[in-house]
Amino acid sequence: MPISKSLVWFRRDLRVFDHAALHHALRASGAVYCAFVFDTAILAGLPRDDRRLRFIHASLLELDAELRRLGGGLIVRHGAARELIPALAAELE
Repeated sequence: MPISKSLVWFRRDLRVFDHAALHHALRASGAVYCAFVFDTAILAGLPRDDRRLRFIHASLLELDAELRRLGGGLIVRHGAARELIPALAAELE
């Protein structure tokens, strides 16, 4: 029985090509939602102008553009991932 919806949580691998979880979700689900969380547990120790954050932000813009080109998009949240991901899954249900 196919799954009606899937949520793919992008964490470190910010690519569309060769992304195992995305590939499996697309094969198994009628609708696939993609999300990234700027996790405050990780961000708390970083300066706001950290070059790694700039790189992640630029990578997310590219990821969103690629997902939009393919008919989707990227949901971006900021907060505690352990709370936001289950809440987003419930919201999309």
